[in-house]
Amino acid sequence: MFFTLALWNLMVAETNRYGNQFLRSQEQISPNFRVRQWRPVNVLEMKAFVAVLLEMGITRRPTIFSYWDRNSRAIPWFGNMFSRNRFQLILKLFHLVNNEKLFPPGHQNYDPCSKFIPLVEHANRLFRFHYTPHQHLSIDESLIQYLRNKKHHKWGIKCWMLCDSVVHYCLGFFCYEGAKCEEKAEIKKKGLGHVVVTKLLQLGNYLSKGYHVVIDNFFTSIALAKYLFENATYLTGTIRSNRRGLPKDITADYDIGQVKYFRSDEILLCGFRKNLKRNWCCFFQPMPLLRMKHCIEDDIPKKEKYPNQQ
Repeated sequence: MFFTLALWNLMVAETNRYGNQFLRSQEQISPNFRVRQWRPVNVLEMKAFVAVLLEMGITRRPTIFSYWDRNSRAIPWFGNMFSRNRFQLILKLFHLVNNEKLFPPGHQNYDPCSKFIPLVEHANRLFRFHYTPHQHLSIDESLIQYLRNKKHHKWGIKCWMLCDSVVHYCLGFFCYEGAKCEEKAEIKKKGLGHVVVTKLLQLGNYLSKGYHVVIDNFFTSIALAKYLFENATYLTGTIRSNRRGLPKDITADYDIGQVKYFRSDEILLCGFRKNLKRNWCCFFQPMPLLRMKHCIEDDIPKKEKYPNQQ
Protein backbone atom coordinates (compact mmCIF):
# COMPACT_ATOMS: atom_id res chain seq x y z
CA MET A 1 0.00 0.00 0.00
CA PHE A 2 2.88 2.38 0.82
CA PHE A 3 5.53 0.95 -1.53
CA THR A 4 3.91 1.59 -4.88
CA LEU A 5 5.40 0.58 -8.23
CA ALA A 6 6.20 4.24 -8.92
CA LEU A 7 8.26 4.41 -5.71
CA TRP A 8 10.13 1.19 -6.51
CA ASN A 9 10.94 2.46 -9.99
CA LEU A 10 12.17 5.77 -8.53
CA MET A 11 14.47 3.98 -6.10
CA VAL A 12 15.90 1.76 -8.84
CA ALA A 13 16.38 4.55 -11.41
CA GLU A 14 18.06 7.01 -9.04
CA THR A 15 20.25 4.38 -7.36
CA ASN A 16 21.51 3.18 -10.74
CA ARG A 17 22.02 6.77 -11.88
CA TYR A 18 24.08 7.60 -8.80
CA GLY A 19 26.06 4.36 -9.20
CA ASN A 20 27.11 5.45 -12.69
CA GLN A 21 27.87 9.00 -11.51
CA PHE A 22 29.99 7.71 -8.63
CA LEU A 23 32.05 5.39 -10.85
CA ARG A 24 32.70 8.19 -13.35
CA SER A 25 33.89 10.49 -10.57
CA GLN A 26 36.20 7.84 -9.07
CA GLU A 27 38.13 6.72 -12.13
CA GLN A 28 41.45 6.72 -10.22
CA ILE A 29 40.40 4.19 -7.57
CA SER A 30 41.99 0.75 -7.55
CA PRO A 31 40.30 -2.06 -9.53
CA ASN A 32 40.30 -4.08 -6.31
CA PHE A 33 37.93 -1.69 -4.54
CA ARG A 34 34.50 -3.18 -3.82
CA VAL A 35 32.68 -0.37 -5.64
CA ARG A 36 34.20 -1.62 -8.91
CA GLN A 37 31.93 -4.67 -8.58
CA TRP A 38 28.82 -2.49 -8.91
CA ARG A 39 26.13 -3.64 -11.31
CA PRO A 40 22.68 -2.08 -11.81
CA VAL A 41 19.97 -3.03 -9.33
CA ASN A 42 16.44 -4.08 -10.36
CA VAL A 43 13.04 -3.83 -8.66
CA LEU A 44 13.16 -7.36 -7.23
CA GLU A 45 16.56 -6.78 -5.67
CA MET A 46 15.46 -3.38 -4.33
CA LYS A 47 12.49 -5.03 -2.61
CA ALA A 48 14.89 -7.50 -0.98
CA PHE A 49 17.12 -4.62 0.11
CA VAL A 50 14.21 -2.78 1.79
CA ALA A 51 13.02 -6.01 3.43
CA VAL A 52 16.47 -6.50 4.94
CA LEU A 53 16.52 -2.90 6.25
CA LEU A 54 13.11 -3.35 7.89
CA GLU A 55 14.21 -6.61 9.52
CA MET A 56 17.39 -4.94 10.81
CA GLY A 57 15.19 -2.39 12.56
CA ILE A 58 13.29 -5.19 14.30
CA THR A 59 16.12 -7.64 15.00
CA ARG A 60 19.10 -5.69 16.32
CA ARG A 61 22.70 -6.84 15.94
CA PRO A 62 25.93 -5.03 16.98
CA THR A 63 27.23 -4.69 13.38
CA ILE A 64 26.13 -5.28 9.79
CA PHE A 65 28.64 -8.13 9.59
CA SER A 66 26.75 -9.94 12.38
CA TYR A 67 23.72 -10.50 10.14
CA TRP A 68 25.78 -12.60 7.72
CA ASP A 69 28.17 -14.32 10.19
CA ARG A 70 27.91 -18.09 10.41
CA ASN A 71 26.85 -18.25 14.04
CA SER A 72 23.74 -17.93 16.17
CA ARG A 73 23.48 -14.20 15.46
CA ALA A 74 23.10 -14.66 11.70
CA ILE A 75 19.76 -14.34 9.89
CA PRO A 76 19.85 -17.07 7.20
CA TRP A 77 17.45 -15.54 4.66
CA PHE A 78 19.67 -12.45 4.34
CA GLY A 79 22.36 -14.57 2.70
CA ASN A 80 19.77 -16.23 0.47
CA MET A 81 18.88 -12.84 -1.05
CA PHE A 82 22.34 -11.42 -1.60
CA SER A 83 25.84 -11.32 -0.13
CA ARG A 84 26.90 -8.88 2.53
CA ASN A 85 29.14 -7.06 0.02
CA ARG A 86 26.23 -6.59 -2.40
CA PHE A 87 24.00 -5.27 0.39
CA GLN A 88 26.64 -2.75 1.46
CA LEU A 89 27.13 -1.61 -2.14
CA ILE A 90 23.40 -0.90 -2.53
CA LEU A 91 23.39 0.82 0.86
CA LYS A 92 26.33 3.02 -0.19
CA LEU A 93 24.80 4.05 -3.52
CA PHE A 94 21.09 4.16 -2.60
CA HIS A 95 19.48 7.38 -3.86
CA LEU A 96 16.08 9.00 -4.44
CA VAL A 97 17.09 12.09 -6.43
CA ASN A 98 19.52 13.13 -9.15
CA ASN A 99 22.52 14.72 -7.42
CA GLU A 100 23.28 16.84 -10.46
CA LYS A 101 20.04 18.81 -9.92
CA LEU A 102 20.72 19.61 -6.24
CA PHE A 103 22.26 22.80 -4.91
CA PRO A 104 25.51 22.26 -2.96
CA PRO A 105 25.93 23.18 0.73
CA GLY A 106 26.58 26.88 1.11
CA HIS A 107 24.36 27.86 -1.84
CA GLN A 108 21.46 30.17 -0.99
CA ASN A 109 18.99 27.58 -2.35
CA TYR A 110 20.57 24.60 -0.58
CA ASP A 111 18.02 22.33 1.08
CA PRO A 112 19.40 19.86 3.69
CA CYS A 113 16.34 17.64 3.19
CA SER A 114 16.46 17.54 -0.60
CA LYS A 115 17.87 14.01 -0.84
CA PHE A 116 14.83 12.44 0.80
CA ILE A 117 12.08 14.96 -0.04
CA PRO A 118 10.55 12.61 -2.70
CA LEU A 119 9.99 9.97 0.00
CA VAL A 120 8.41 12.51 2.39
CA GLU A 121 6.07 13.83 -0.33
CA HIS A 122 5.14 10.27 -1.35
CA ALA A 123 4.33 9.35 2.27
CA ASN A 124 2.21 12.46 2.84
CA ARG A 125 0.17 11.79 -0.32
CA LEU A 126 -0.60 8.22 0.72
CA PHE A 127 -1.32 9.12 4.35
CA ARG A 128 -4.05 11.49 3.17
CA PHE A 129 -5.37 9.14 0.50
CA HIS A 130 -5.88 6.07 2.70
CA TYR A 131 -7.40 7.65 5.82
CA THR A 132 -10.01 10.21 6.89
CA PRO A 133 -9.23 11.41 10.43
CA HIS A 134 -11.48 11.90 13.43
CA GLN A 135 -12.36 15.47 14.41
CA HIS A 136 -9.59 15.80 17.01
CA LEU A 137 -6.02 16.18 15.70
CA SER A 138 -2.73 16.68 17.52
CA ILE A 139 0.56 18.29 16.52
CA ASP A 140 3.96 17.73 18.08
CA GLU A 141 7.60 17.07 17.25
CA SER A 142 9.24 13.71 16.67
CA LEU A 143 12.87 12.68 16.34
CA ILE A 144 14.27 10.19 13.82
CA GLN A 145 17.48 8.51 14.93
CA TYR A 146 20.46 8.79 12.61
CA LEU A 147 24.05 7.55 12.22
CA ARG A 148 26.13 9.27 14.87
CA ASN A 149 28.81 10.49 12.47
CA LYS A 150 26.26 12.68 10.64
CA LYS A 151 25.81 16.36 11.51
CA HIS A 152 22.15 16.76 12.37
CA HIS A 153 20.15 17.49 15.51
CA LYS A 154 21.83 16.32 18.73
CA TRP A 155 19.29 13.54 19.23
CA GLY A 156 18.26 12.93 15.62
CA ILE A 157 16.44 14.56 12.71
CA LYS A 158 13.54 16.65 14.04
CA CYS A 159 10.16 16.28 12.32
CA TRP A 160 6.88 18.11 12.91
CA MET A 161 3.94 15.69 12.78
CA LEU A 162 0.16 15.97 12.48
CA CYS A 163 -1.67 12.93 13.88
CA ASP A 164 -5.16 11.67 14.56
CA SER A 165 -5.68 12.07 18.33
CA VAL A 166 -7.87 8.96 18.56
CA VAL A 167 -5.87 6.26 16.75
CA HIS A 168 -2.48 8.09 16.56
CA TYR A 169 -2.35 7.72 12.77
CA CYS A 170 0.18 10.06 11.13
CA LEU A 171 -1.59 12.38 8.68
CA GLY A 172 1.43 14.37 7.55
CA PHE A 173 4.90 15.50 8.53
CA PHE A 174 7.87 17.53 7.40
CA CYS A 175 11.44 17.91 8.62
CA TYR A 176 12.73 20.92 10.50
CA GLU A 177 15.43 22.60 8.41
CA GLY A 178 16.68 25.01 11.06
CA ALA A 179 16.85 28.78 11.17
CA LYS A 180 17.97 29.07 7.54
CA CYS A 181 14.76 27.65 6.04
CA GLU A 182 12.77 29.54 3.43
CA GLU A 183 10.06 30.48 5.99
CA LYS A 184 12.60 32.46 8.06
CA ALA A 185 10.83 35.81 7.57
CA GLU A 186 7.41 34.34 8.42
CA ILE A 187 8.82 32.59 11.49
CA LYS A 188 10.33 35.86 12.72
CA LYS A 189 6.98 37.62 12.32
CA LYS A 190 4.55 34.96 13.62
CA GLY A 191 6.71 32.50 15.55
CA LEU A 192 7.86 28.96 14.73
CA GLY A 193 4.87 27.30 16.43
CA HIS A 194 2.37 29.31 14.37
CA VAL A 195 4.14 28.46 11.10
CA VAL A 196 4.40 24.75 11.90
CA VAL A 197 0.70 24.38 12.79
CA THR A 198 -0.58 26.24 9.73
CA LYS A 199 1.82 24.45 7.39
CA LEU A 200 0.78 21.00 8.63
CA LEU A 201 -2.93 21.78 8.37
CA GLN A 202 -2.49 23.22 4.86
CA LEU A 203 -0.40 20.18 3.90
CA GLY A 204 -3.40 17.90 4.23
CA ASN A 205 -6.05 20.51 3.39
CA TYR A 206 -7.54 20.25 6.89
CA LEU A 207 -8.43 23.93 7.38
CA SER A 208 -12.05 25.14 7.17
CA LYS A 209 -13.45 21.66 7.85
CA GLY A 210 -14.30 21.89 11.54
CA TYR A 211 -11.30 19.97 12.87
CA HIS A 212 -10.17 20.50 16.47
CA VAL A 213 -6.39 20.69 17.03
CA VAL A 214 -4.75 19.85 20.38
CA ILE A 215 -1.24 21.23 20.97
CA ASP A 216 1.18 22.07 23.80
CA ASN A 217 2.47 25.44 24.93
CA PHE A 218 5.28 25.56 22.37
CA PHE A 219 2.73 26.18 19.60
CA THR A 220 -0.19 27.95 21.32
CA SER A 221 -0.71 31.69 20.90
CA ILE A 222 -3.63 34.11 20.76
CA ALA A 223 -2.81 34.99 17.14
CA LEU A 224 -2.80 31.32 16.10
CA ALA A 225 -6.15 30.70 17.81
CA LYS A 226 -7.74 33.63 16.00
CA TYR A 227 -6.32 32.54 12.65
CA LEU A 228 -7.64 28.99 13.07
CA PHE A 229 -11.03 30.19 14.25
CA GLU A 230 -11.34 32.41 11.17
CA ASN A 231 -10.70 29.26 9.14
CA ALA A 232 -13.34 27.15 10.94
CA THR A 233 -10.75 25.21 12.93
CA TYR A 234 -10.68 24.98 16.74
CA LEU A 235 -7.75 24.74 19.11
CA THR A 236 -7.13 23.44 22.63
CA GLY A 237 -3.87 23.55 24.55
CA THR A 238 -1.74 25.05 27.30
CA ILE A 239 -0.14 28.46 26.76
CA ARG A 240 3.04 30.11 28.04
CA SER A 241 2.73 33.08 30.37
CA ASN A 242 4.86 35.35 28.13
CA ARG A 243 2.63 35.06 25.06
CA ARG A 244 1.30 38.30 23.62
CA GLY A 245 -2.33 39.17 24.28
CA LEU A 246 -2.77 37.41 27.63
CA PRO A 247 -4.54 39.31 30.42
CA LYS A 248 -2.22 40.28 33.28
CA ASP A 249 -4.44 38.76 35.97
CA ILE A 250 -4.06 35.26 34.56
CA THR A 251 -0.44 35.02 35.73
CA ALA A 252 -1.12 36.30 39.24
CA ASP A 253 -0.65 34.14 42.35
CA TYR A 254 -3.22 31.38 42.80
CA ASP A 255 -4.32 29.47 45.88
CA ILE A 256 -4.11 25.71 45.59
CA GLY A 257 -7.20 24.51 43.79
CA GLN A 258 -8.20 28.01 42.69
CA VAL A 259 -9.55 28.37 39.14
CA LYS A 260 -10.01 31.57 37.11
CA TYR A 261 -11.76 31.97 33.77
CA PHE A 262 -11.14 34.69 31.22
CA ARG A 263 -12.96 35.23 27.96
CA SER A 264 -12.53 37.45 24.93
CA ASP A 265 -15.02 36.82 22.12
CA GLU A 266 -14.36 33.29 20.88
CA ILE A 267 -11.37 32.64 23.19
CA LEU A 268 -11.72 31.02 26.63
CA LEU A 269 -8.81 30.86 29.08
CA CYS A 270 -8.75 28.84 32.27
CA GLY A 271 -5.97 29.46 34.82
CA PHE A 272 -5.53 27.20 37.83
CA ARG A 273 -3.05 25.97 40.42
CA LYS A 274 -2.89 22.26 41.02
CA ASN A 275 -0.28 21.95 43.80
CA LEU A 276 2.54 23.74 45.62
CA LYS A 277 5.14 22.98 42.95
CA ARG A 278 3.20 24.59 40.10
CA ASN A 279 2.03 28.17 40.57
CA TRP A 280 -0.31 28.27 37.61
CA CYS A 281 -1.31 26.52 34.45
CA CYS A 282 -3.44 27.92 31.67
CA PHE A 283 -5.89 25.88 29.67
CA PHE A 284 -6.67 27.57 26.38
CA GLN A 285 -9.65 26.89 24.13
CA PRO A 286 -11.28 28.80 21.28
CA MET A 287 -14.68 27.38 20.48
CA PRO A 288 -17.95 28.34 18.77
CA LEU A 289 -19.64 31.20 20.62
CA LEU A 290 -22.85 29.26 21.25
CA ARG A 291 -20.90 26.47 22.88
CA MET A 292 -18.82 28.92 24.86
CA LYS A 293 -21.87 30.75 26.24
CA HIS A 294 -23.34 27.44 27.37
CA CYS A 295 -20.11 26.63 29.22
CA ILE A 296 -19.35 29.85 31.01
CA GLU A 297 -22.04 32.52 30.96
CA ASP A 298 -23.25 31.65 34.47
CA ASP A 299 -19.82 31.02 36.00
CA ILE A 300 -17.66 34.05 35.15
CA PRO A 301 -18.07 37.40 36.88
CA LYS A 302 -17.91 40.31 34.46
CA LYS A 303 -14.83 41.77 36.17
CA GLU A 304 -12.83 38.65 35.29
CA LYS A 305 -13.54 38.89 31.58
CA TYR A 306 -10.64 40.56 29.83
CA PRO A 307 -11.23 43.12 27.04
CA ASN A 308 -11.18 42.21 23.39
CA GLN A 309 -7.74 42.08 21.86
CA GLN A 310 -7.18 44.10 18.70
